[in-house]
Amino acid sequence: MDQNEEEDALLCIAFSPQSPRTMTLDTPDELNVQLKSSKQIKLDVGGYKFSTTLTTLTADPDSMLAAMFSGRFMVEKNEDGCVFIDRDGQYFHYILNWLRNGTLPPIENQLEREYLLVESKYYQITSLNEYLLAQEPHNHKNNDPTEKFTLKELLQLVNNVPTGRKLQLPSADMRGLNLDGISLQGANIKFAKLDHATLQYANLQEINGQNARFNHADLQNADLSLAQMPCCSLQHARLNNVNLQGANLAGADMTNCDLQGANLQGANLQGAILQGANVQYTNLLGAKLHGASLHGITNVHHAKGLKR
Repeated sequence: MDQNEEEDALLCIAFSPQSPRTMTLDTPDELNVQLKSSKQIKLDVGGYKFSTTLTTLTADPDSMLAAMFSGRFMVEKNEDGCVFIDRDGQYFHYILNWLRNGTLPPIENQLEREYLLVESKYYQITSLNEYLLAQEPHNHKNNDPTEKFTLKELLQLVNNVPTGRKLQLPSADMRGLNLDGISLQGANIKFAKLDHATLQYANLQEINGQNARFNHADLQNADLSLAQMPCCSLQHARLNNVNLQGANLAGADMTNCDLQGANLQGANLQGAILQGANVQYTNLLGAKLHGASLHGITNVHHAKGLKR
């Protein structure tokens, strides 16, 4: 490869479990040489293309982006000649604007602000996190709680999701709503609040419910197969006959929840808290229970796959 080709061969850092294309690795030293030789860095963030500089990407030295482009990591090139980041690129222009000059264009939509906050937290840009949190409605309305979704608003969002896209509801407040039979399959509900909500017979397959709260929620007969719910809270939740087959509940707090008849076959319950849970007729065959707290669980003799 001649010098011009080296300058044009920008890097692809894929912080994703699997990369969609065949790529070759560069050493950290090669990364430093190529980044310094490049006047522009082209980015592909979840399919959205951007051009920027190393100075912008490393403007916040404590951010994940600064670490990614520090030269300390092995890197991968793809045939597109761009740096690939496996995140939602719809909001990445806000990230670049903030890193360039510490300001943002107006964001009128509170839900869009929530989406941006999720991305900012991922990239660990503390100053932007603090700015966005200061803009939340409860910080401007006499400290009133953040406004909750109404059922009508939520159904409008569900019905207007474009084909092929997943519903984005991170940090959404849906406490106490009656959502019986709703389909949120594949939705992103990270950090959402669903305490005391009713979700009987709901389709929640493959949801991303990391750190979501379902305390005292009624999820009887709901389908949560393959759901990703690490560190979620399900205290006192009614999970009778729920399908959690293959779900990731690592670190979840399921204290005193009712799991009677639930299907947890193959579920990841490592480090989960199941103290006081009712496991009568619960299917735990193949479930990962390493480090789980099972003190005080009831009806153990009727559970499947649980060593007595």
